[in-house]
Amino acid sequence: MLVMAVACVALLSGCVSSGERAARDEADRIVDEIADDLSPAYPRPHEADYLAEQALTAVRDNREGPVRHSVVAVDWWGNSGEPEGASITIRVAVEVDEKSGSLWGGGVFGHDAGASTRCWVLTVYGFRNYDTLERREIGCPDRPLPPRPDPGPLPELPPDTEALLVAALTGATASSIDDRVRAAFPEDYYVIRSTTEGGELAVAIGIPVELECAVGVLATDGTISVETSFPKVQLQAGETGCSPDLHFHPVTTH
Repeated sequence: MLVMAVACVALLSGCVSSGERAARDEADRIVDEIADDLSPAYPRPHEADYLAEQALTAVRDNREGPVRHSVVAVDWWGNSGEPEGASITIRVAVEVDEKSGSLWGGGVFGHDAGASTRCWVLTVYGFRNYDTLERREIGCPDRPLPPRPDPGPLPELPPDTEALLVAALTGATASSIDDRVRAAFPEDYYVIRSTTEGGELAVAIGIPVELECAVGVLATDGTISVETSFPKVQLQAGETGCSPDLHFHPVTTH
C-alpha cells in the first residue's frame, strides 16, 4: 500500500529535470540538424572548408531567448571525395533558462537553468550514396578557435552558357567542336565530351563534381539547341553522366 502511495505522489509531482540535461538534449538536436544538412541524398565531393562553412550555415547562432546556442567549427581537413573523407570538428554550446509549469492535479514539470558545451567530429563521404556521414563525440579541444572558414565560390556554369554553346556550334565540325568549346570554357574543372549520331553533332559541357551539365546540339537542318534541365541522378557517376547520350539516348526511368 505504501509503495502505491509513493508511486502516486511521484506521478502527481511531475518531473523537474536538470538544466544541464536539457542543454545537452538541445546540443544533440543541433548536431542532428547539421548532420542531416551535410548528408543529402545525392552528395557531392567538397573540400572540408566548404563543408565546415555549410555546417555553420545550417544552424545559425541564437543568442536571445530562453534557449541560446552557438556553433563553431574548431577544425577541418580533407576532401569528401577522397577515401578517408572530409572531417569537421564542431563545438556546440547551449544555455537554457529555468523552465517550469503545472500539471493537472498539482504537479510541476520543467528544468532549472543550465548549460552544456559538446564537440563532435563529423566525417563526410561525398563519393557514395550510403553511410555518407560518421559522427563521433569527443572532448572539446582546449586551444584558441580558428577564424570562420572562408571557402572560395564553387565552380558553376556561367549564366551565358547557352549563348557560348550556340556560338561554339555555329560552323563547327566533329573535329573542331571540342577545341571551340574549350576556348569558350577554359577552366580546368569543365569536362567536354562530343559525338555525332544520325547526322547530328552534340557536345556536353559539365562540372561533374557539382552535377552541372549543358548539352548543345547541331541538328541536320543547321538549327542549334541547348539542353540544361537534367535530373541530378542521371548526372552521377555510374549513370549517364554529362554526356551527349543525354540527348541521343535519354533515360526515362528516373
